[in-house]
Amino acid sequence: MTKHRVTVRRAQPGHHRSQAFVESFNRRLAERLFRNQAQQELDTGRDSREWVVELPTVEADMNDTVTRMTGLPPVEAVGVARVPLVAKKTPLPETLLPIGTLVYIATNEEDPKDVGRRRATDTWWTHKPYPILRRVSEPGQPVLDYTAFSKHGFTRSQLRTV
Repeated sequence: MTKHRVTVRRAQPGHHRSQAFVESFNRRLAERLFRNQAQQELDTGRDSREWVVELPTVEADMNDTVTRMTGLPPVEAVGVARVPLVAKKTPLPETLLPIGTLVYIATNEEDPKDVGRRRATDTWWTHKPYPILRRVSEPGQPVLDYTAFSKHGFTRSQLRTV
């Protein structure tokens, strides 16, 4: 491990939360950067490197955006000794797609032709779009849209419009 300059870092009790914040930020950053890139790669079939140009803009925007958890943007929260927590979480409004809308569906199934080309943050989408056939809504539960792809429903975050 020394030969490859690998170090093992152990967290002090109570300090593992800072790592969780960093990992959460990195995940959200990757989602925003690679969302458009994934669409371009599906359309063209070639790897896209546009995220390199967009990184400073997206990072600055994320640092200036007020978070629901603290009510402060990260730029201001870093300078505060104790960050206040907002007691009440407000749910995001859910946008409903019309019945019959063509959507790609997020799937966990690996496609043999995509093996070795995917990043950890990539979502695997179906290669062909499916129309939304019906919708089920129950109080306190997310709305589920059903397609011919599978017998179970999908939430809005698992669908991408064509």
